[in-house]
Amino acid sequence: MPSEIQVLVGRDRFYGWKSLEISRTLGELCGSFSFTAVDFPADEIKKIDVGSPVVIKMVADTLQEWDLITGYVDRTERRVDDGREFVFSGRDRTSDLVDCSADYPKNTWTAKSLSTIAADLCDPFGIGVDSIDIGANDPEIPRFSIKTGETVFDALDRLCNAYAILTITDAQGNIRLTRVGSAKSDTSLIVGQNIQRVDFIRDFSGRYSKYTAKAQGNQKGAEWLGDKISLRGDATDVGVSRYRPLLFMTEKQETRESVQKRVNWEAQVRAGQAEGASVTVKNWMQDPTGRNSRPWEINETIGIKDEGFDIEAQLVVSSVTFSVSEGAGRETSLELSPPEIFAENPSEKIELASKHSVKPS
Repeated sequence: MPSEIQVLVGRDRFYGWKSLEISRTLGELCGSFSFTAVDFPADEIKKIDVGSPVVIKMVADTLQEWDLITGYVDRTERRVDDGREFVFSGRDRTSDLVDCSADYPKNTWTAKSLSTIAADLCDPFGIGVDSIDIGANDPEIPRFSIKTGETVFDALDRLCNAYAILTITDAQGNIRLTRVGSAKSDTSLIVGQNIQRVDFIRDFSGRYSKYTAKAQGNQKGAEWLGDKISLRGDATDVGVSRYRPLLFMTEKQETRESVQKRVNWEAQVRAGQAEGASVTVKNWMQDPTGRNSRPWEINETIGIKDEGFDIEAQLVVSSVTFSVSEGAGRETSLELSPPEIFAENPSEKIELASKHSVKPS
């Protein structure tokens, strides 16, 4: 499926870039982009400046269009030596949520849905919130308050983390509230077929056999005394065979339930981060030969297989980077992770599901 890449700056369309890169990662909210031009006419280059609105899209010969990122130019570089090279970089529209302080008239919500609070936080920036993925499971929040000086992203992250809800920016620069692996890729990744390069990664240096979290909390029934009690939560990772303990203090005052959930989360995330795969494929489409194909997307579940090492796993696309350059042409770099690192209500006994492990079977 032949296609062209267009960079729209305002109403002007630009083609013929020397290089271009777009990157989106779970957990970072806003994506980034950069593009480089050589010897463009001065009148054309002057149309692009810091703050300029940008849409980068792919247009197929079937006239299908896919927006890849929508945002603003943050930085410009103009280099003049033997020729003229221009580099423009920026982030998507949600960069304002990452940079700017949360500011809402009342600063506190009582008995409101999570999606309502998220929409109120994003509304001053003209950024929409789509909660269709969580649907009827949109939790009601008893009380939520903005902390003085925290950014909108920090407030959203704190709001959503407790319910294992992910905040993802779509290609139009709006937010989608979703769960891990909410969609499935159109194709699988198979060594020897559609994978150009792959690194299977197993790194146990940050993984422990036993986790202990300690915290302080109010003694129930004695709050009027202001008494504090010592709270403790323990979790084990059965995938670590030798004795490796980790003890840490939590960042805030806890309850017995919350300190246990916190230590379970620590064990599960570290186990998930210890395994994964980095994959490079040609082109930006999941099936470049199919007429109904589409670009790669984060937070989709995908199968990966390497028969030579008996590896077969179902992982989640945690990062996507589209790039184009004179030497390599169009490539997509994918970071794949076990879905456990984003899962809800982790257990105090951690073990990655075998279907999510990249170790040889």
